[in-house]
Amino acid sequence: MRFMLILLCVCLFNTTLNVRAHPAAKASPQLLPRYCPNPLVIVFYGDWYPYMFFKDDQFQGVDHEFFVAVLNRLGCQVKVDALPEKRAHSNLAKGGGNLVMSGATVTKERKTYAYFSKTYRDEVISLFYLSKEALPDTLTSVKYLVANSQVIATNGAAFYGTDIEELRNSKFGSRFIHMPSLHNRVEMLHKGRAQAIIEDYIAGCNDFHLSAPDIISELQAVTVNKVRVAFMFSKAAVTPEFVNLFDENMQQLIDQGMLAQMMAKYTPMGC
Repeated sequence: MRFMLILLCVCLFNTTLNVRAHPAAKASPQLLPRYCPNPLVIVFYGDWYPYMFFKDDQFQGVDHEFFVAVLNRLGCQVKVDALPEKRAHSNLAKGGGNLVMSGATVTKERKTYAYFSKTYRDEVISLFYLSKEALPDTLTSVKYLVANSQVIATNGAAFYGTDIEELRNSKFGSRFIHMPSLHNRVEMLHKGRAQAIIEDYIAGCNDFHLSAPDIISELQAVTVNKVRVAFMFSKAAVTPEFVNLFDENMQQLIDQGMLAQMMAKYTPMGC
C-alpha cells in the first residue's frame, strides 16, 4: 500500500522533531553512535490519516509515531522532509537514496534489495465506488470495471496485490490513473473523473468523511486484498543486525499495548 518513506540522511546535522513522546518509548542514547550516527529523515508526501499526517504544526499518525517510538529506544534522531513517493520508491529499487518505507507489503522482488521488519499491522485494500445500492461482486471486480472502460484512480507507487498488478501490466493498464495523493483520488471519484479508487479502507473512509461527506450515503467498498505490512529498509542503509534490534524493540512496544492504543486513538469514522 501507500508508504511513509524514510530517508537515511548521509550527513550529520542537529534537528529535533515535534512528536508527542510515549512513556514506553524511552531513548537509549548509548546506542546512537553504533546504529544510527546520522539522523533518519522521514520523507512525507501528503496526509494519509490515520497513518501519517500534519496537524497542529507537527507530524502525527500511527505509522509515524510508532516508528519514531521504536527509533527513540535505539537513540536515533528523526527529521521530516518531502519527496514524491513514486520517485523515492524507484530510488530504493535502484539501490540509491538509503530509503525506508512503512506500511510495506513483503514481495519476492523487494526482498532482493530490501530488508523487512516483522509485520506490525493489518491493512485492508478496498475498491471504492458510488452506487445507491451495493452491486453484485461480478459487477464490482477490478477486472470487470477496467474491461468495461471504467477509470480507476490508484497510487502508482503502491502494491495492491498480484491480481491487480497483473491487470496494471495488461492491455487494461491505461484504465488505471496514477494519482499519488489520497485526497486527489477521492476528489476524482467525487467529481466523476474516475469511476472507482483503490485505497486502504480506513484511510479512504476517513478522507471521504472529511472532503466529500455529501457522497457518503452512496459510497460502497469492496475488499480486494488483505495483507500484513512491515517497515522496509534499504540494504544500503542498514544491517541485518539493526533490523533485528528494531524488531525486538518494536515487539516490546506492541506487547506493552502502544500500537493498539495508537490505533484506538486515531480510529476514524467508518464508511
